[in-house]
Amino acid sequence: MSRGLGDVYKRQKEGNIFKYNTFDIPENKSISTLGTNITSMIRGQNLAKVITISEKDFNDDRGFLLVATKKNKIKMTSMKEFKNIGKSGLILAKLQDSDDKIIGASFISDKLSFQILAGNSEGNVIRMTVNDIPINGRTTYGSSIFKKKKNAKEEPTVVSCLAVPSNGIEGESLSDLVFLNSLGIGKRVDVNEFKLTGRYTTGIIGISGDSPLMFMGYVNKDEIDNCNLTIISDSKSITINLSDVKLLKRTSKGNYLKRLDNGEKISAAAITEG
Repeated sequence: MSRGLGDVYKRQKEGNIFKYNTFDIPENKSISTLGTNITSMIRGQNLAKVITISEKDFNDDRGFLLVATKKNKIKMTSMKEFKNIGKSGLILAKLQDSDDKIIGASFISDKLSFQILAGNSEGNVIRMTVNDIPINGRTTYGSSIFKKKKNAKEEPTVVSCLAVPSNGIEGESLSDLVFLNSLGIGKRVDVNEFKLTGRYTTGIIGISGDSPLMFMGYVNKDEIDNCNLTIISDSKSITINLSDVKLLKRTSKGNYLKRLDNGEKISAAAITEG
């Protein structure tokens, strides 16, 4: 994270957003240090993600925060609504119940240069343009992403929502999606295998199999060799270069990226550079 380039916005599982100046964050020279304690600032809430946004973006008429929740809601909110964030924070999105949480938040500066991809626990994916996303105020729920399947009792749980840079208005992607399910099985899939369908469909298969999808991320094709996938299960972790994650068709099951012991569960995954 660069110091002094903007403000850091922390979005919480409780649906709130807090602001912290990057120049107020001490620079740690070692990974063994504990870092800055922000407990008093977020008032005991669970930290979900950190986003760095410059002050210049606040004055961009096409600047929005894309927000998605676990309970299948999505919206875009103008950055103008977040200009005056006090110490107590502001509501980023309303949540439906105590089990709901914010699972995705991305800054979008140009409505024509991004496509939105959402993945649910069933392994289905929806590819949308930003024009499919409603623009709502920060204190609203948003609109449904996935359509409930016939005879299903509940709407699907959303695992990931990504704003993926696209190549011009036509939306040709230069990226791969990276999938990982609860058994440690994963793969890469060319984003172009997912047709633009718009919001509120059942989606199409991104990774097949009976195990829930745990992680969906993306990587630019020209950066694959320089990016890694870190997988954390219980107290163990492994890091794999993304070039070693096979590029497969979206309807395939994928390959084991991490073998799990009995009772072992994957808790998190992330794509990192280096």
